[in-house]
Amino acid sequence: MSGGPFHDGELLVQNATGEDVLARRNGRFIHRTLSINSERMLGVATTLNIAASDGDGHVWSFLANGPEGFVTRADDKTVYLNRAEMTVPFTLWETVSVGAPIGLVAMDLTSARRFRINGSVRELTPERVTIDVAQTCPNCPKYIQQRLPVAQLRYQDVSPASGSDLPENLADLIRQADTFFVASKHPDGDHDASHRGGYPGFVKVKGKQLIVPDYFGNSMFMTLGNLALEPRAGITFVDFDTGAQLNLTGQTTLNLAGRMAHDGANGRYWTFDIEAWKLAPHCPDPAWKLGGYSRFNPPLET
Repeated sequence: MSGGPFHDGELLVQNATGEDVLARRNGRFIHRTLSINSERMLGVATTLNIAASDGDGHVWSFLANGPEGFVTRADDKTVYLNRAEMTVPFTLWETVSVGAPIGLVAMDLTSARRFRINGSVRELTPERVTIDVAQTCPNCPKYIQQRLPVAQLRYQDVSPASGSDLPENLADLIRQADTFFVASKHPDGDHDASHRGGYPGFVKVKGKQLIVPDYFGNSMFMTLGNLALEPRAGITFVDFDTGAQLNLTGQTTLNLAGRMAHDGANGRYWTFDIEAWKLAPHCPDPAWKLGGYSRFNPPLET
């Protein structure tokens, strides 16, 4: 890892895109501890993207839900996850272990807020997951679609499934998505969790390959910087109508030709080649409805 807040992969992408000056400016928000102010953000988070790798090195993203307060700042170097209150695919518990690196992004989808935490698992009990914090960063609200809880609405049961070839119904789920969650890692092992969004159809499906536009963000390239050095990644799509989450693992390739951020029609992008998938429940209680699309979403080419 290089000195300062950025590692070699992040610096590589920042320079390749010409956004290094903006990255240095925004890098001041990266810290190695949790501020007191982070308590407020974590306290209202009801959605958590978790980045972790399995025993074979495959990277996965898992989406967890829970009531306000299920993610807690214990002190400036420790986060608690209330395992008894969170709902998450069972395969997460087959993936994480004590000492393993982990990435988190805690989100409140009603207010488009998110907070990033990277670290490692200190303790894992039936009641709680304790995380040692290594890096934190608040993120902007760009591309987060607002979702609101509906008191009388509940999701139905989703039957778990898995495979390698992508069925057409799951390809359609991806084509219709306005949101996905991504997990990446550095070759040294550090994991990172993030979020992407746009209008439905912003992710293209070509067989077992996804084509993902890289919209303008904070220029720090925490995700793409990892992918520049370690192409393995995980992605989760959610069907907010049925309450299913689709967890994918695979290999990525960056296409930074032209350097410019994608504007909905043209620009840089990356691809994700699916190696395996798992279908699991996504069970916020109550269920959610779309409140509105992010004002930052670029219009799609028609």
